[in-house]
Amino acid sequence: MKYVKSYHWYDRTKICNKCITAKSKKCFKVNKDAEDGLANICISCSSIQTRDRALKSTYGILLKDKKRMFRKQGERCGICKNTLPEMTKSHVDHDHNTQEIRGILCRNCNLGLGNFKDSVEYLKNAISYLQTHEVKINLKKHLESLDEDL
Repeated sequence: MKYVKSYHWYDRTKICNKCITAKSKKCFKVNKDAEDGLANICISCSSIQTRDRALKSTYGILLKDKKRMFRKQGERCGICKNTLPEMTKSHVDHDHNTQEIRGILCRNCNLGLGNFKDSVEYLKNAISYLQTHEVKINLKKHLESLDEDL
């Protein structure tokens, strides 16, 4: 007869030192130096801690500050105004000269500003370029419609 070890709930769980919640041991990373072989904080708390460190070192803010900015902007990109599907898909926009945070942007708008080197002049030139070509396209369509009438 095969012996089946019975487990109690406390044998399969561990309390996270950060969120003080009992979670499955599967929710903890391996730490060979720890007595039980598991990290002291759960994976989700570890992830938040990692994002906090990155935001703090780069922008001087914490994840809760980014969340507050995200909600204040109506969970929308500051430029295109599209709804951002989730806060983790948003990007902190900042002035590269002053390091001052301007707001939260979607990936495309953040990359767009970066590609234009945050230059108002480049952006104005881009707008002018688009408007000029928009007029040409409309004129071409108008001329084509006149040809059809003949």
